[in-house]
Amino acid sequence: LMILKTTTGEPVWYKELNPMFGWTIMDFKKQVRSNTLTYHDVGEGTFVELDDTYTEVRQIFPGHGYWANPHGFQLKEDGSALIMIYDSEMFDLSGVVDGGKKEARVAGAIVQEIDPQGNVVFEWRSWDYMPDSLETTEAKQLLTEDYVDHIHMNAIDWTPDGNILISFRHFDQAHKVDRTTGKLVWRFGGKDSDFKVTDDLRPFSHQHDVRISPDGKYITLFDNGNQASPQYSRAVMYAVDQASMTAEKVWEVAEEKKRFAFATGSVQHFDNGNFGIAWGGVGKPVKLPVWSEVDAAGNKLVEFEFVKNESSYRALKLPWTGRPVEPPTLVLNLEADPPQLHYSWNGATEVAQWRGGQGA
Repeated sequence: LMILKTTTGEPVWYKELNPMFGWTIMDFKKQVRSNTLTYHDVGEGTFVELDDTYTEVRQIFPGHGYWANPHGFQLKEDGSALIMIYDSEMFDLSGVVDGGKKEARVAGAIVQEIDPQGNVVFEWRSWDYMPDSLETTEAKQLLTEDYVDHIHMNAIDWTPDGNILISFRHFDQAHKVDRTTGKLVWRFGGKDSDFKVTDDLRPFSHQHDVRISPDGKYITLFDNGNQASPQYSRAVMYAVDQASMTAEKVWEVAEEKKRFAFATGSVQHFDNGNFGIAWGGVGKPVKLPVWSEVDAAGNKLVEFEFVKNESSYRALKLPWTGRPVEPPTLVLNLEADPPQLHYSWNGATEVAQWRGGQGA
């Protein structure tokens, strides 16, 4: 189920997808640069773009016969797309690690940039640029599985200087790669970080939603904290200096260290200084809030949670104006005393009030 809500929790628009494809709605969001909505269609292995009338504009497929992975997707103003792919190859890991399978399916990471015409104009492959990933992963316990997801790419975006930022959950690390050559520019986090980090005694681990600010001076991320002790999750912001290769933790919220999201989560830094935090959907307590907004001091301003024990991969707060082409719905409730009329216009954001009329 995809849902748009107001800041008071009122539903604005929803669309239910085929329930047999539960991961389809993993990356539903508004694209900031193109001002459109996108979501992942697992049945087609693609991303779907909707305009402000909720009409499908196009489907964006990866090139070279791949299927799109649902963890992340970005659009530019001109319609160019940044898309991630999990590429599985068969490896003999019996000689790499004790207990390794002779026929293991190993997941590599691929990032493609697709131009508006659907052509692949850039491709980065972990097979080429992370050849020792099986030896350097922080998730070595996975190397004995039949399916070895030892990298687990889970966020991508363009950087302000035109390169690409990639988050690797199972390396506890984000990489900036050169958009022209594909070569590594720097690593942030993990055991071989290129940054000297200060004021953070708890290195982030198994993170989600790594983002760099438009001026390139800050990095925000959701630190799931799987590798830390005790285990708890937090939203974090670092001030980074890419010239001196230094970083300083300047903000965090950990909700009294009582929330641990084993997976998922996101962080936004708003222009007014507030932060939006999605707390993930798998962890403890069993039912985690879906989204909070806090001020710079960490004071909670609003918090949403599902009535049932449901989860959301990411939850984001962004301005949106919807102009649905479908007509509104009117329902007469005769069981009420007096009878009541209920109006609904799925996706409309500019309705202030309804005016009833009577016809002959």
